[in-house]
Amino acid sequence: MVHLRTLRPRLAQIGSVWMLGWLLACGEQPSSFVIDSRTTGGGVNTGDLEVPARDQRDSSNDPATGGGASGQLNKPVGDAAQAPDQSGQAPASRGEHAGAGGQGESGDPGRKGTAHEDLPRLPTLPPVPTLPGFPMRTIEVRQPAASKIDILWVVDNSASMAPEQDNLATNFNTFITQLSRSGHDFHTAVTTTDICQERIPEALSERVCPVANLGGSPATHLRGAFIGAPGRTVLRSTDSDLVTRFNSYVRRGTDGSSFEHGLTAAQLALDRSLHGKNEEFVRNEAFLAVIVVSDEEDDGIGLGMSDAFTKRNFWAEGISRYRYTEGDLIAYLRLIKGVGRFSVSGIVGTRDPSGRLCSSPVASPLEEGTQYIKAAQQTGGIIRSVCEVNWAESMLKIAQDVSAQAAQVNLPSYPDAKTILVTVDGTASSAWTYNVANNAVKFDAGQVPHQGAAIKITYTEAR
Repeated sequence: MVHLRTLRPRLAQIGSVWMLGWLLACGEQPSSFVIDSRTTGGGVNTGDLEVPARDQRDSSNDPATGGGASGQLNKPVGDAAQAPDQSGQAPASRGEHAGAGGQGESGDPGRKGTAHEDLPRLPTLPPVPTLPGFPMRTIEVRQPAASKIDILWVVDNSASMAPEQDNLATNFNTFITQLSRSGHDFHTAVTTTDICQERIPEALSERVCPVANLGGSPATHLRGAFIGAPGRTVLRSTDSDLVTRFNSYVRRGTDGSSFEHGLTAAQLALDRSLHGKNEEFVRNEAFLAVIVVSDEEDDGIGLGMSDAFTKRNFWAEGISRYRYTEGDLIAYLRLIKGVGRFSVSGIVGTRDPSGRLCSSPVASPLEEGTQYIKAAQQTGGIIRSVCEVNWAESMLKIAQDVSAQAAQVNLPSYPDAKTILVTVDGTASSAWTYNVANNAVKFDAGQVPHQGAAIKITYTEAR
């Protein structure tokens, strides 16, 4: 006779097995159970209850044949179909751990004893479905005739920026020519990095410019306002005076604040446009490209660092607690555009391979633009150095890259990047990269497929 004291823990374990089968049959995903094969006997292990595999018992009275349960349940991803095993066949259902006969083991004279013959007969569980595997996905699209692109330029107007502004204006025609050649319908607008308030706020967390004697004036504190006459701040690809107006807009002067907030200025400018304070600029169907031109670090983190110019740390002095990082801007852009529909790029201070800050006859930045570089890396943008002598090449590369960004193919699920295969018009292509942040395949600058090209992307979904 089996005592109740002996049965109680075993019954609890049996209940756990039954509950596992019930959850799986209902399509739930239990996170605390693992079913796998063991090297000793091939049994099923659930918690600390080991159920002997069928091959450890006499199956002469069992309608099922073959060995015990084995294999491992996969985490559900994608379609609900069962994953094939290595033989190519869908695994059989698991979970029927006991014989199907109506008698317990001790009452069946034809069944041999087992290590657990003191236990009552295990209940028959519902069939356990095999959780889905990791299917292949195929995306097929046609390269559109033209993409719509909204391009926001954020230009540093502090005291050291005159050469960079001149280079930007002089070589903008290269940028426009490349975009026009690609057939894009683009809008562009310009603002500056000066977002200082006329009065220093009381709240430390709002003090973007914690002192008032570092350049700038109410006339330069644009706080995201677009440059230009009312109704003419947004430049369009069809404007005959596009280049002339852009040149005048970016030569904003060097009397702006020495507190440079390129990231915050971008959000302020876009937010003003969305709420009617700037001219309408953000189009729902357009790709949004933010491009910052600056020779210093963004002061969203710079206020908490030793400034290269003033040698002051305004957080350490206790006069500011303002902080805004590349992550804050990216979160905002995702909110207004969605994943894969924007990028951040920059022409900023960089370092050479030895770690030294760049310097050249055209620019000598005081700081590396780490926040702009991180934003570009996380959104599939491009970084060019302010120290490059040939700004025409930089503007060409940026235009080509923005075109590639706008033409990227967003994937409907996350891939195992190593399995991605791309063909263009039936021919395998390697002129692309996988943009993790945007979950998109982005073609290399200058290698965007022609209008109407058949693009096919195949990949295995990530685990």
